[in-house]
Amino acid sequence: MTDCAPHLNGFRAGNRYEGTFPGSWRIGSCAGRSEKVSKWSQKMEDDTRKYIKTQLDAYETKTQGWIFWNFKTEGSAGECRGVGFVSVT
Repeated sequence: MTDCAPHLNGFRAGNRYEGTFPGSWRIGSCAGRSEKVSKWSQKMEDDTRKYIKTQLDAYETKTQGWIFWNFKTEGSAGECRGVGFVSVT
């Protein structure tokens, strides 16, 4: 998971993944991080599924509820056309 989507942290605020957000350090490059879900490797799909499931499980047991943001911010995020979703179950 990254914060590579343009302006996700504020207009021209940079991102933590590339270390351009104030107070952050570089983890990697955002290049190639916005491909369509249908082009993800099996590892990327498995890692994303595990991350989402872990987050939802934690929120269900430790909070009074949760909201999952599924709106498009990058080329692949959400795939709101109904094609290419990663099933969490």
